[in-house]
Amino acid sequence: MMPFWWRTICRLADMVYFKESNFAAFITDVGGATSHTAILGRSLDLPSVIALHHARELIREEELIIVDGQQGVVIINPVDTVLTEYR
Repeated sequence: MMPFWWRTICRLADMVYFKESNFAAFITDVGGATSHTAILGRSLDLPSVIALHHARELIREEELIIVDGQQGVVIINPVDTVLTEYR
């Protein structure tokens, strides 16, 4: 899994940018396993964590995050040892 700088996606229509950008993963505040966003993410084979509820409030645009879609974990500003583990 690759750490990446994140971008706020507010609307389903914003997901179109996924195809045009180099996103490694995504997270959402709302939705579920059967939401349009989750289905589109799976079709693009992107790791994701869905329905975090307050991610937009807790994560700033300039922060580095790791999205572990298998474990359902988001790590904000990981330390070097964690970065090494996920690479």
